[in-house]
Amino acid sequence: MDTSNVRRSEYTSELIHQAIINGEYLSGERLVELNLAKRYNVSQITIREALWLLEQQGWVIKKARRGVYIRSFTPGEAIELFNMLASVEGLVFDGIAVQSGRHNSLRVARSCLETAWRLSNEGDRAAAICKLYDGHAELAHVANMPLTSQVLIWLINQSRLLEAIRQARLPGSMAEFNEYVGENEALLDELEKGDAAEARRRLRGILDRYAPTVINALTIA
Repeated sequence: MDTSNVRRSEYTSELIHQAIINGEYLSGERLVELNLAKRYNVSQITIREALWLLEQQGWVIKKARRGVYIRSFTPGEAIELFNMLASVEGLVFDGIAVQSGRHNSLRVARSCLETAWRLSNEGDRAAAICKLYDGHAELAHVANMPLTSQVLIWLINQSRLLEAIRQARLPGSMAEFNEYVGENEALLDELEKGDAAEARRRLRGILDRYAPTVINALTIA
């Protein structure tokens, strides 16, 4: 196996992933291998492998005889996704709450929140949003529940894609985002105390407030 090509594919997939998050590629848009190869100065084989990685992570969908497209959502799929996220992340909360050293294991997640606050205060909302999602991904890593965490990471990736759609169509205010950060901080406080039930309740509240803005964004042509 050509390990250098594997690394090149992984690096290229990360570049495309960041472009999706930044809104450079829109939901439902077709990704043409030749165009991507020219943009990232790699071979079409590398692009094909990079797109396969992105497909496994849920960022793109390959349609038979039609090509590869950025994942798109119906409002119903978005609601389904948020319900699954609440359930699966709730299981992760249960795993974290019973850990005796959970305060130390949650340090990275806490650091992500602190960085989100700082970036928000600096006016860099896009980077702050990424850090907010990074904090939730970190919870998956520390739960010591490999299969559940794998599903949660996939769901978080889908949520990031939904957020990219929302940012492109209905950006929202900085005050609104800061409120979300504050709610996530309160959620983390409950996890540090070992109260998984209250953390679940707070997550459900966050999602219930957030979902309508996403649904509205999805209905904009």
